[in-house]
Amino acid sequence: MQDELTAAIKAGDGPRVDVLRTTLAAISNAEAVDLAGPTTPVDVPGDVERRRLSDDDITAIIAGERDELSSTAQHLHRLGQTSRARELDARAAILGDYPWGDYLWGDYL
Repeated sequence: MQDELTAAIKAGDGPRVDVLRTTLAAISNAEAVDLAGPTTPVDVPGDVERRRLSDDDITAIIAGERDELSSTAQHLHRLGQTSRARELDARAAILGDYPWGDYLWGDYL
């Protein structure tokens, strides 16, 4: 997914860059450590291992990002803001059409 982001940046594909950055950030946030629970130290003093997400976790995050874009687009369509709604529809389509399974199972970032 990081490679896809790099390619989108080089291609100047702003909408794809935005969607991939947002999705990668959502995944990264979900991996954040719950400091209330047990932690596993790593090689760097004071640092702990991040949560490992399952394939289902990652798929749910991506679906959530897509659904949020779609929902906002639908709302904007109802308000008559069709130009912005179409932009969000296109961004949602990036997540809907992306071959996530090929990139997620294993090293997804």
